[in-house]
This record gives sequence, C-alpha cells and structure tokens, in this order.
Amino acid sequence: MKYRLPLEWLQPVKMSRIIAHWSAGAYKASDLDKEHYHFIVEGSGNVVRGDHTIADNVNTADDNYAAHTRGCNTGSIGVSLACMVGAIESPFHAGKFPMPRKSVQFARNKH
Repeated sequence: MKYRLPLEWLQPVKMSRIIAHWSAGAYKASDLDKEHYHFIVEGSGNVVRGDHTIADNVNTADDNYAAHTRGCNTGSIGVSLACMVGAIESPFHAGKFPMPRKSVQFARNKH
C-alpha cells in the first residue's frame, strides 16, 4: 500500500523528529486524537489530519500545538495509530482494538 499525504497538510518548516504513538483508542480517530496528533492512521489505513498543523509545533511557547509527547513537543511531528484501547503493558494484552496489520504496514512504509 502506498500513500502520500496531501501537500496542503505539510508546511516548509524545520522539524527535528517524528514521534510514533498508538492512541489507546478504537480504530477511528476521535476528537481527542485530532487534538493531540498531527496525523492519525485509522484501523482501515485511512489517514486523518489532526487539528494542529506541523508548523504549530515549531515553537510551543504559545500553548497552541499538538501536545502528544510530554516535554518533547517542540520540533516534533506526532503520528498515531488509532488502536489499543484497554491495552495492558505487563503482562502484555492488546485490548479490544489491537494494532491492525494495515496500520503497521502503513507506518513501516512511511519513512
């Protein structure tokens, strides 16, 4: 599967890193997910744009940015896979919405 983000979703700004997450939600991007991540990959493989632009995270001093990583949001692009609600770390259990293969394939093909 090949997917390209629409150019209008991207801005010509210098960012330092891409931080990948899972949302701890269901397979659809929620309003909370959109508030915290720049891009969310849903269980179907569909990509949803978050509420904040990448440029919002160039400088986070104004408190208007995608807050996806404690202490490391400045210069970071937040990408999340919509999945893993109810997951338990130890002993590991993926919960009711485990990471779907389509989402994992998308994430692996994006770098």
